[in-house]
Amino acid sequence: MNTHNVNTAAQEPSERWGNQNLTTAQVHDLFSHIIRHGRTINNAPAAPGEGRDLTELRITDTLTWLTVSVWLLDGWPCAVSVDGFPSLVVLGNELFPG
Repeated sequence: MNTHNVNTAAQEPSERWGNQNLTTAQVHDLFSHIIRHGRTINNAPAAPGEGRDLTELRITDTLTWLTVSVWLLDGWPCAVSVDGFPSLVVLGNELFPG
């Protein structure tokens, strides 16, 4: 699993996310998209898909101090989580069938 951390208060518009080549605004867009179109898995593990090749994109908002994660599976967004909340929102059935 790969993790990329960012402090949103000090972001430059050209900030990129490792091999994903995403800006902070694009990561926020992915988070919003998955929240709107995904399904909630309550009491989910902190890291979805244990043993899978996942990349975690983490953003911490310094105004609310919430840290959100967008999870990528094989380079595609598949889940989001918020630190301190025991649920995930997932797209598709790759991580949690059913």
